[in-house]
Amino acid sequence: MEGNMDESRKAFESWIADMTNSDLHRGIMLDRRESGGYSHLATENKWEAWQASRAAIEIELPIPAYSRPDIQAATMHRVNLCKDSIRAAGIKVKE
Repeated sequence: MEGNMDESRKAFESWIADMTNSDLHRGIMLDRRESGGYSHLATENKWEAWQASRAAIEIELPIPAYSRPDIQAATMHRVNLCKDSIRAAGIKVKE
């Protein structure tokens, strides 16, 4: 889950950086305390909302049904790759 949070934080920080028009303001907005939280209160509040919005999303992928075991195995492998990609974006996948 730590890697997923890193990807989510990267996306969040990119979004914050795009909202500012100066390196100084960008640095102030993205400055982090030792605890990992943001020094700027507005950024910290946005980060908490960002995390809550991601935690509220859960995707359920359909389980493919094939009569041939070789096709079923290959398809499930692809489904698992999709699940990994979704989780890497910080979104839950319903099991």
